[in-house]
Amino acid sequence: MQYAWDEDKAIEKPILSGDQFDDIQRTMQEALEHSLEIELSYFKNKRIRKAVGKIKPPKNGRMEIVTNDDILVLKLEDIVGANLN
Repeated sequence: MQYAWDEDKAIEKPILSGDQFDDIQRTMQEALEHSLEIELSYFKNKRIRKAVGKIKPPKNGRMEIVTNDDILVLKLEDIVGANLN
């Protein structure tokens, strides 16, 4: 399975700083431009979850990430972290 989530207690949605938001945007843009695999952290059901795969360009405030065994559709506003693999 190419996505996972933290098993900790329920949390509030993190509020990103401007710098964090910019870093996430730059990382996603690089992944898109070079067709690189990316790890996205996102907030869902009071947990931070992670998905690893290739992303498609965002549409209507949502982004698809294609993992080895699934296609997840994430709201851009729920993405709280991004790292290139």
